[in-house]
Amino acid sequence: MTMLLPLFILVGFIAGYFVNAIAYHLSPLEDKTALTFRQVLVHFRQKKICLA
Repeated sequence: MTMLLPLFILVGFIAGYFVNAIAYHLSPLEDKTALTFRQVLVHFRQKKICLA
């Protein structure tokens, strides 16, 4: 189980990066929803780093 934890964090980080990149490319920079979505992703990423 302890071996899987870093893997889950890594997969979550990669998935977050791809979702972030897709949201960035699909929406204009002025789009507030994409910006908040990105902020939420960053927030969860910081939480994961704190938990690790």
